[in-house]
Amino acid sequence: MPSIILLLLSPSVTAQEKEIWACQGTKSTGFSWRTGEWIEQTFYTQAYELTVDGVNSRLRDNGVDKPMECSTNLSILSCSSFTSLLVLKSTTGRGAYS
Repeated sequence: MPSIILLLLSPSVTAQEKEIWACQGTKSTGFSWRTGEWIEQTFYTQAYELTVDGVNSRLRDNGVDKPMECSTNLSILSCSSFTSLLVLKSTTGRGAYS
């Protein structure tokens, strides 16, 4: 009987509400690694939409959905895929994407 109770409770313990973050990038300066050195470059404005929804989490980048794996540690939301990383401080809404 205890295992049945555990199974019935586990979905509610791990359930998490879907979060949607709409992000507007700003023109900024950063660096890219090219030919063995860091090159300063300008990054331009672009809109992103991050949906945090368990195994269905995704980042819409330039109209293309990219599946993401997301985790939260304190107020830091970290989402990654094979080629991308997004880090967001949920209390301020500020973040970085690479």
